[in-house]
Amino acid sequence: MAKKAVYDALKAKVAADWTAPPPIYFPDELYSPPDDGSAFILVQFPVSTVRTVTLGAPGQNIIREAGGIRFVLNSELGAGITDVLSWADALSNMLTNKVFDGVRTFEVGSPSTENDNDQGTYFQSWAVVEYEYDFLG
Repeated sequence: MAKKAVYDALKAKVAADWTAPPPIYFPDELYSPPDDGSAFILVQFPVSTVRTVTLGAPGQNIIREAGGIRFVLNSELGAGITDVLSWADALSNMLTNKVFDGVRTFEVGSPSTENDNDQGTYFQSWAVVEYEYDFLG
């Protein structure tokens, strides 16, 4: 899981910059897929590491969290992959090599396409963007 500052920064970035459907949900917003079977994107923070970058006076050391933000792309089953690819492109445009509220994001990976993408009533894929966040400690 990411630090709260990273979570809050990404949530604000999505609220400000994501205008196209489908909606993007964060872990505290969606506990089950929409009842109507409509498409959605879910944000996950599957991994992060923390390391000290500089050593000096206590409380003045730069500590860096690095991790991945996973976007789970859920399109309606049978709708094809075009929507998923478009959403991944839009995420890439929004997040590739950006800095916002102290969070640095890098390249957004292409969505996964595998034999097990069909998940119930959804075609499910995912794309990941790496991030870094520095703080003092």
